[in-house]
Amino acid sequence: MMCNNVLYTLGICLSLLSFATYSANEIQLPTVDCFINPSKEVLVSAAVPGIIQSIKVDKGDAVTKGQLLAELNSTVEQANLLLAKARTKMTAELSAKKTNYKFDRLQVKRMTMLADKKLASTKDIDEAKRLKELSYWRVEQAKELLQIRKLELLRAESQFGEKNIYSTFDGVVTQRLKNEGEYVDGDPILMLAQLDSLHITAVFPVEYINRFNPNSTATVFTEIDQNTGYPVIIDQIDPMGDAASGTFSVRFKLDNSENKITAGLKCFLQIQEP
Repeated sequence: MMCNNVLYTLGICLSLLSFATYSANEIQLPTVDCFINPSKEVLVSAAVPGIIQSIKVDKGDAVTKGQLLAELNSTVEQANLLLAKARTKMTAELSAKKTNYKFDRLQVKRMTMLADKKLASTKDIDEAKRLKELSYWRVEQAKELLQIRKLELLRAESQFGEKNIYSTFDGVVTQRLKNEGEYVDGDPILMLAQLDSLHITAVFPVEYINRFNPNSTATVFTEIDQNTGYPVIIDQIDPMGDAASGTFSVRFKLDNSENKITAGLKCFLQIQEP
């Protein structure tokens, strides 16, 4: 009789343990609060110090990659650029040295012919050859000088280009931090945000950290429209939890190419496990 009671009790314990394990595996991940952020935010500044001459965009304007955003005063750089361009066109010196070299080559031939007729000495021939050699190197020197002037032009163009500030991606101006006439030295002038792709950041209890994998998907609902869900995919799982709060963060990626969703809002997120 005692054995039967023990077996009965053991059976109940095994059943409860099995049920508990099954229940733990079947528990759905909770719906959690989240935040919608731009996929990229950039503070735009000038590469060199200077006075802002003009800002071409304002807060809320859409910009494209390569678009001119602002200009610093570039009076000096423009003058240097014009000077460098003019110097690259100065070819008269090279032409003159080429003419001298051509003449000195002919002079060597003449001296050689006269020497064959015993009308010129070895010294005369050597002097003619020396002058020809000097003319050759003067031509090469002029070519090198012209090449240096071309490099100076590239430098002047680069220095002039540093006074112009361009967008590095398609996005939106979210802040205008400076105005025309202000002096900047590495100070941010504008803030740009990329909104065609958004990042959704959510925080989960740390006990769920092993429930996520790269194939997990989710649906996000914005705080202003809780009836419309948008599919998102996992972009990054924080490998370290926060011991103080007992949580860890997961970042999701949301395609917003049609600009239906506004960044900066709170949201709600539900995971669909594979």
